[in-house]
Amino acid sequence: MTRKIRIWVLLALLAVGATSLFALPPNEVDWEYYTDSSFSTLCGEKILFCNGHVWKWGCQTAYYYSWTYPC
Repeated sequence: MTRKIRIWVLLALLAVGATSLFALPPNEVDWEYYTDSSFSTLCGEKILFCNGHVWKWGCQTAYYYSWTYPC
């Protein structure tokens, strides 16, 4: 293949890959993490926003509640 064709193929592959990398989530998701199975002490939270950004603080454990909200 000529150099020009290789460049066009590379650009096309990058364009296809870039669209899937920046797909936005269909829902906003909020997780609240607790220290143990009693769910009495909140120790952290994580939110995946509709714009794709993630905000989190504290710890992440196996004990959590989650909620989803349509975007």
